[in-house]
Formats: sequence, C-alpha cells, structure tokens
Amino acid sequence: MTVFNYSLQSVTDNNGCIATLLSGTRKANVYRVPVANAGPDDEICGPKYTLAAVKSDGAGLWTFPAQVLSSVPTDPKTTIQ
Repeated sequence: MTVFNYSLQSVTDNNGCIATLLSGTRKANVYRVPVANAGPDDEICGPKYTLAAVKSDGAGLWTFPAQVLSSVPTDPKTTIQ
C-alpha cells in the first residue's frame, strides 16, 4: 500500500449541492490493480513442472483441472504434476 496526500478544492454531491466548508483530514487507502503474469511460455517433458509466475500486488491463486496436483496453489513458483 502507498500513502498519498490529497487536497480537495470542491465537492459536489449527486444532487448538485456544493460543499461550502472543506476542512479536516481523511484517510484514503489506494490500492494498485494487480497484473496477471503467469510467467514465460515453456515446453515440458515429464510428470512434474515448476511454474514461474511473476508476483504483482496482492496474492494470487493457481487453479487447475481436478487431475492436476499442486503443491501450494498460492505460491507463484509452485510445482505441479
């Protein structure tokens, strides 16, 4: 999470009413959007393979068909078989 400081110059609500007094401070949490990157294309030969996802913001989760076994589905570098 990154902290930013914002200054409000004017506030208008959905009814078109404009705030006449803008004072005080408020906290706003701003989160970046994660970028999905499963890693480079590759070819395999054998029953096991280690994935090579590039971690971004947040936490990811690998999902697989039922016949694929995963050691840790939340690990970007998990091994599957």
